[in-house]
Amino acid sequence: MKVLLSAVLVFGLVSTGLSLVCVKCENSTVASCSGNLRNCTDQTLCMSTITQTTAADGQKTFTFERDCGDADQCNTTGSMTSYISTETHHTCCNTDSCTPPQPTLSTEKRLQNNIQCPVCISHIKGQCPLSNVRNCTGDQKYCARYVVKSDSESTIIMGCASESFCRTAETQKLLDGKITQVVATCIRSGSDSLKAHVFHHLPALLGTLVYIVFYV
Repeated sequence: MKVLLSAVLVFGLVSTGLSLVCVKCENSTVASCSGNLRNCTDQTLCMSTITQTTAADGQKTFTFERDCGDADQCNTTGSMTSYISTETHHTCCNTDSCTPPQPTLSTEKRLQNNIQCPVCISHIKGQCPLSNVRNCTGDQKYCARYVVKSDSESTIIMGCASESFCRTAETQKLLDGKITQVVATCIRSGSDSLKAHVFHHLPALLGTLVYIVFYV
């Protein structure tokens, strides 16, 4: 049903031959924001995204964003856990200046799923010992390894991740005036590495990783 909905939304936009116009804004206090309109060149939907990151000491940071988005991101959720944890949810709509449904974060307690993954955050290549492990929970059934490169800096993050957080081959984005590249490899017990060409949660992950790269 989700695939059919995405296909219908995309067809409706393509058939008009016009680019969509969406609100672009961000708020780190409440789950709403307002901003200027922008034309969506490659994206086909207006999207709202809510992201929450929890540090090892329990401190939480929150971000709400509105922008253009891709159809295959519509109504997706994802999460990752290393020494910090991140959860995100996307919602979408497909008319000019539309307001997507309010995204929410799960309040359910995540139970252990009998999967263990190495955990590490390191700015030094090769300094991620596999002996440090954590018990994964909920739908985090993949062991993820993210390599974040920004100019001459490089950071490795390892931990548990949901499948949607693993759908990436290689991507990059300009952050804080620097081109930041993220390469991810995810492995599920008994299966091959998972790589795909679309990263559903790039904004959420990059926001988390930029905090790690520049402040940890």
